[in-house]
Amino acid sequence: MAATPTFPSSTILALDLGTTTGWALRGADGLTTTGTVSFRPGRFDGGGMRYLRFTNWLTEIDRLSGPVE
Repeated sequence: MAATPTFPSSTILALDLGTTTGWALRGADGLTTTGTVSFRPGRFDGGGMRYLRFTNWLTEIDRLSGPVE
């Protein structure tokens, strides 16, 4: 009989990077949440806006879900 893997009780975030980024989040409670988020720049946005949107989104994920590893 194979052993069941155990996972640490921490939050893990997996990313599929791109202008539209896919993500999966496994919380400390073991539940998995998935989704996509778009960082497409607007018509008049500068070159750094995609990066700023991404870092703001990561900060918000960290704030809402607890420390992300």
